Amino acid sequence: ELIEYLDENADIKDRFQSEYTSAERNYTNQVMESAELFEEQFQYQELRDLLLSAADIIKGNSEFDNMYERYKDYDPSVFNFCPIVNNSSVDIEKAYDIYGSEYRNVIKIPHSGSGAKTLEFRLPSGYNRLFGTLFICQDDMYKYDSNDQGTTTVLFKDDDGNVIAEYTGISYKNSVPINVPILDVQFLTVEVKRDTYKTVILGIRDAVMQ
Repeated sequence: ELIEYLDENADIKDRFQSEYTSAERNYTNQVMESAELFEEQFQYQELRDLLLSAADIIKGNSEFDNMYERYKDYDPSVFNFCPIVNNSSVDIEKAYDIYGSEYRNVIKIPHSGSGAKTLEFRLPSGYNRLFGTLFICQDDMYKYDSNDQGTTTVLFKDDDGNVIAEYTGISYKNSVPINVPILDVQFLTVEVKRDTYKTVILGIRDAVMQ
């Protein structure tokens, strides 16, 4: 009946649609402001709950959709949700290995022999070990080059800068599983080194804490 009434009264229908659009826009702005604040404060559980509750109304907004895809599966034991606190810029997205296998939510770290790349992750308490796989991944910009025979080394360091795990020989054809002791580690440093100057991307995939 409301729809029929609005169809018969164009001016009222236009005003109704305008007010509805304005309310929807205000709601979207409020949700995104709260979401960005939660993200800045590393309150990922609250952020996930907010995004899930607003999805039916806001989905289709590109900014919301990007954040929704990033946090909808939030789990505190998943390493890629640990905040990077030293402002290094990395992508966390899908990636491929040399054999074409696709992996979701890979931590992608570009690096070369020009210098070590260092990331510092803030870890939640209550976990003893970090498991996952290190590999050199491909994307649209960085592809496998058979002329590059270089390898990557990754060091994991505790709060005091002590090396607690080291993995070497990582290449396009050689992925390396990790098992890093993280008990009582609050800030985990990941240092990535390459022995050639060609830039490649280290991927950290399937990384979980137990």
